[in-house]
Amino acid sequence: MGSITIVAKKEKSLIAWKKRIFDINDKLEVKTFTSDQLKPGDNYYDDLIVIVPDSLKQMVLPCLDTKAKYVIGKRTLSLDKIHQLIDIPYGSKVIILNDSYEYSLEINRELESLGFDYFEYHPYNPKNPPQEKFKFAVTCGESGLMTDVEHCIDLGLRQISVSTIAEILNHFNMGAQLDSYILNRYISSLVRSSISLNKETKKGETLLRQLEAVISAFDDGIILFNDHYEILSYNTKSESILEQFLNSTFLKENIPRKWNFNEDIEYFIHEANNPLHISLRPVSITGEKIFMATISDISKLHDIEERYKRHQTNSGAKARYSFKDIFYKSEIMSSVVSAAKKYSFSDSNVLIVGESGTGKELFAQAIHKASPRKDGPFVAINCGALSTSLLESELFGYEAGAFTGALKGGKRGLFEIAHKGTLFLDEITDAPLSVQQKLLRALQEKEIIRVSGTKSIFVDVRTISATNKNILDEVAKGNFRQDLYYRINVMTLRIPPLRERGTDITYLFKFLLSLSLKKLGMPFPEKQIDDNLNSFLQKHNWPGNIREMANLVEIVTNGLALESDYNIVEEIRQYWNMIYHDEKEAPFVSENIAPYNNSPNKSQMHEHTKQVFLILASLERDGKVPGRSAVCRFCKLNNIPLTEQQIRLRVERLRELGMIRNTGGYGNVITDLGYKYLENEHSQ
Repeated sequence: MGSITIVAKKEKSLIAWKKRIFDINDKLEVKTFTSDQLKPGDNYYDDLIVIVPDSLKQMVLPCLDTKAKYVIGKRTLSLDKIHQLIDIPYGSKVIILNDSYEYSLEINRELESLGFDYFEYHPYNPKNPPQEKFKFAVTCGESGLMTDVEHCIDLGLRQISVSTIAEILNHFNMGAQLDSYILNRYISSLVRSSISLNKETKKGETLLRQLEAVISAFDDGIILFNDHYEILSYNTKSESILEQFLNSTFLKENIPRKWNFNEDIEYFIHEANNPLHISLRPVSITGEKIFMATISDISKLHDIEERYKRHQTNSGAKARYSFKDIFYKSEIMSSVVSAAKKYSFSDSNVLIVGESGTGKELFAQAIHKASPRKDGPFVAINCGALSTSLLESELFGYEAGAFTGALKGGKRGLFEIAHKGTLFLDEITDAPLSVQQKLLRALQEKEIIRVSGTKSIFVDVRTISATNKNILDEVAKGNFRQDLYYRINVMTLRIPPLRERGTDITYLFKFLLSLSLKKLGMPFPEKQIDDNLNSFLQKHNWPGNIREMANLVEIVTNGLALESDYNIVEEIRQYWNMIYHDEKEAPFVSENIAPYNNSPNKSQMHEHTKQVFLILASLERDGKVPGRSAVCRFCKLNNIPLTEQQIRLRVERLRELGMIRNTGGYGNVITDLGYKYLENEHSQ
């Protein structure tokens, strides 16, 4: 069913909360910890963590797993013993006892909101105990704080608030129990209190008015009646829903005859074309036969469900980054960001291509946050990280009983969650063909069908897809559907690898390093950030792109923090030599970093790739810009059988090998490693 971990200050609070959780659903597994039992670094994880109270949040969060879901447990006064306050004379001084001044104030506010606003309250402050004596005290399980009070009314430990119950039930997809639980527990306790007061003097009228005020605040219609169908109390919502005066005739005519007054039942009626949900339940009170009818407008229930879905969506499916979080100096990135901003104003699907670590999701989030859909959800999924069946169920959801382990009520898919927002499909080329077919239908028809379902569900979703592969090659190989390619690739955004971003390399290194050092309160090492380091960073091929840069910055930060004579260039050199020690990995690093690997070997340089490289070198010697177009023209003039696509792939391979480097425009330059390769060729 599910499991909950409760964290509170005191053991007795844990016992009370655990009991309440079992009242909600006795199939939930409940674990409890006091705050001083938690150990930072243990990474506690459960289906749901309940933290009581809010003041423990900062202490508890460092002990939880970063993916752990949590709610702040709120409490409210138990109404079972509230009628005892009637015994306190009007205008009396009353001290509110609690071991926390903050909680004393909370109890004060709750009592006043319930209508007990005619006392002079004095919230107890443990840090500044009162000097005067009090005749009357009110407490919630803390009566031992002051022993010289003549009359102390203990209302018992505060119960879980309605909002917290709602959060717990909704988290476990048990929202249908919410109406039943709230009304049964809270209304029943009010009824018991009102009946006990009715047997007293006119004091009972006060709490009865409070009862009526409380039930009037409910959005549902509430009717309390006896076994003779005589109405004891009702709220105005009942009248507004039914649009007629309430009387015993209405009850007799609309309560099913099969009801034996001993069980809970529910049924539906239609009033003025407005469907209503009616639930009837007996309220167990000794010696009194009291019954409660709850009348709900079904259209309002649908509204609540939609608001809850939007709340869930907006609370956990948001884009965190915008265009202001993309840092650059180079012209090539300026043009990329400019194009991305233009794409934001469109509602067409976008395909982002780029190597791993270039920031494809960062751009996807930025496009979403600048788009007309910015107030809608942003949902992301990695299509290559899940199995076929799991990916399908995550994207499209499933109905109850779809497979072993499926949630009882089924589950919404990411397309439904992303309704009115953006769905980011990362590594789209890794999606299995069977899922691609369903994706095509979803994008084409704007509707999905859940796994094991038959009902079509309309979805209004914009997709932003991303891949680090050549998607046209994947289409040619039969790994990716051509029709789906046309659907996702309405607008294309290519994120250049870091090695093509020129001045951004040094700029980003300095920027990230300054942020990292600032967190530690350390100064920026100005003297070590010189031309030698700049040149050193520029010559690296950065196969891991920004992700590799961030990792390197963290390594340098730790080195500067731990060693007073830390040499940035030398330490980076040693680190890269250690990482790229294998012959096959060496080409990703320039000769300045791995001097013992002078050039790619023949197994790494295919004959056709070598041919393209020699053409580029020849063009550069002739003073021409050695770009892909120039190579294509050269091949046509010299009858070399290489297509434009083949040339493009080989140019990309030469960049990977570190033989050439993009200038940031439309051409390439031969690197030092490339020149060494040419020298070796000539010497042979």
